Amino acid sequence: MKKNHIVIIAITFLLCFSSASAQRGDYSAEVKDAMSKLSVLNGKWEGSGWMMSPKREKNNSNVKETLTWKLDNTVLLIEGIGKDDSGKVVHNAMATVFYDAKEKQYRMISHLSDGMWTDATFEVIEDNKKFKWTIDTRGASIVYTINIEDGKWFEEGSYSRAGMEEPMKFFEMNLQKK
Repeated sequence: MKKNHIVIIAITFLLCFSSASAQRGDYSAEVKDAMSKLSVLNGKWEGSGWMMSPKREKNNSNVKETLTWKLDNTVLLIEGIGKDDSGKVVHNAMATVFYDAKEKQYRMISHLSDGMWTDATFEVIEDNKKFKWTIDTRGASIVYTINIEDGKWFEEGSYSRAGMEEPMKFFEMNLQKK
């Protein structure tokens, strides 16, 4: 009797799983098409950057960004590391960028080595040339813009909140494709 229950449970599970898989649809063509608008980012990039500290001091760094396609070109993995002139790591981050076919929008999930993470919106402003990602939190907005031209990556970040006349630039990065 126990054997029959196990078989019935296994068959029920398989039918439910098959039904759920069939209902979710295949979005791979749509996702790959959307992600192709980011293809210029794929590869290794190196250069310099700076970030404003909470004390409003500029901290310079040497930066390496490695962007790699994952899951059959449906997810872009970003790994970035910045070191100061002494070689000390001052920035260590990883992110994934993907296209949500159901919501018809790009998303970016980023992680820092201190355990912090963000869920950001990601936009293609101009295919394979200009991008923007935004983090909205507690009445403030952090916006990063990326411009790619002739194998060069220029990115800047700004912070704004209610009551500010104009956003405050706190980040800049200039990279070359290797």
